Amino acid sequence: MTSTPVLVTEDTFHATYLVHRWRAEVGTSVALRAPAPDPDLAAARARFHTEFAGRTELPASAAAEFDRLYPGSGEADRTMISLFGVPERPAHAGPDLTHLGRAINGERARRWLTGLTGAYVHVFLDRILAPWWIRSVDGRILNAHSAILPVARGTFAVEQVAAANDIERFALSTGATAHFVDDGVDTGAVIEARPLVDPWACASIWEVKCRCFATAFDLLVESAHRVRATGTAAANPVPQEGRPEWNEFKRGDFTAERQRAAEAGFLRMRHEHAGRRITA
Repeated sequence: MTSTPVLVTEDTFHATYLVHRWRAEVGTSVALRAPAPDPDLAAARARFHTEFAGRTELPASAAAEFDRLYPGSGEADRTMISLFGVPERPAHAGPDLTHLGRAINGERARRWLTGLTGAYVHVFLDRILAPWWIRSVDGRILNAHSAILPVARGTFAVEQVAAANDIERFALSTGATAHFVDDGVDTGAVIEARPLVDPWACASIWEVKCRCFATAFDLLVESAHRVRATGTAAANPVPQEGRPEWNEFKRGDFTAERQRAAEAGFLRMRHEHAGRRITA
């Protein structure tokens, strides 16, 4: 059966980079876990992206406007701008777009999914999918996780490893993983795990996170091309084999205090790594 890759992702600022690449390089349907934006907000976002497209620094007034247009954005989103520049258009701008609403496991999403024919679903989401997603597409659904599996499962994974000051686990966790979605949390068979070349060259934990995001986006786009060429994302995915100490990270555990610990922990580990290289 011919398979068509489709993308399901968030309406967050950092996911805008993924949507931009998907439209340019894949060109198939995009669905956002968000309601359609208010027309005034949509227009304001479009103006912002047009005015500052490609800019890696924003004047103070534009930075304040960014915070208003993308409430809930954090240091990783701002670092994406400094590394890659502002994308040309917001995620919700473009053809063949569906807004699924916030309830990714709701009836609107179910109707959209069951209406697709031969879809190979690629996801980059902040929420866990209900089992009916997997059944509806006969398992043709994969996720890109912004860390290496099974070393760092769950939410804010590389940040929470950094907060724990676990230099060995951190070195193993930085990168991204494409994996099939199953009923667990980041436990499906691995298609590819791609580590960062040198996370210690990053200036902050937020740069590490952004490099992990970019790697995850690479994996999704490459998988879409593979699906088109071969009909499958992977012929021989590898089951995960974790360790008891590789715990799953929870969203609720990443408090403001934990975030500060991640920032300091990365700098401390980077200093330790540099010292090891000098004495080696």
